[in-house]
Amino acid sequence: GFDGSGGFHYVLTDDELDELMSSSSVENSICPMIRDTGQRSALCFSLTTVFISAGRVSQALELVERALRKNMVLAGQRPRFTHGPPNGPSDPLYTVDGLAVEDELLQILAQIYEVEGLGSVGKPGGGLQVEAHRLTIMVINPAKQRIS
Repeated sequence: GFDGSGGFHYVLTDDELDELMSSSSVENSICPMIRDTGQRSALCFSLTTVFISAGRVSQALELVERALRKNMVLAGQRPRFTHGPPNGPSDPLYTVDGLAVEDELLQILAQIYEVEGLGSVGKPGGGLQVEAHRLTIMVINPAKQRIS
């Protein structure tokens, strides 16, 4: 959704998004504390960020938007403007259960991994299975106009 087809018609190249996300990270290593002693653990994790794009996956954004639209539940109304009259215009506010869209997101992720040659993603036995050393954070930018 960062090719102009998503919310607010944002256009960010892969490099621009990579730079934006990298600049928001202060540290790239995590050393957990031992709860009982308050000391740092001898085991630390180094985080390496690799940005991959769903742009080469056919209809990725449309699949996400369809899943969101199908699972939206009206939760109320919210003011359209944060600074305005209390009885001003409002917009509907929706919630979406993340588990309800997990299968669609997993399908897109599997296609991205395949296109990028990163291995496989599966859901055997109902559980999410990825390589142990890899965690994935998906950043999506759906267009509200197409969803509502």
